[in-house]
Amino acid sequence: MVLFTVSGCTNQEEIEVQNKNETQSNRASTPAESIKNIKNNVQGTLDQIKARDEYQQELAN
Repeated sequence: MVLFTVSGCTNQEEIEVQNKNETQSNRASTPAESIKNIKNNVQGTLDQIKARDEYQQELAN
């Protein structure tokens, strides 16, 4: 199992995406589904990091 954590969510949408991805990872029944869920979790984490960085950049300007 792979666990990624990003703190500092800036809006409700990010939290909902994270919750959706966590739910999906709990119901994988095949290795292919597990890999797909991991990929989705990683993409969700990258999206959260990007949103956080963009928000911090806005604050810096």
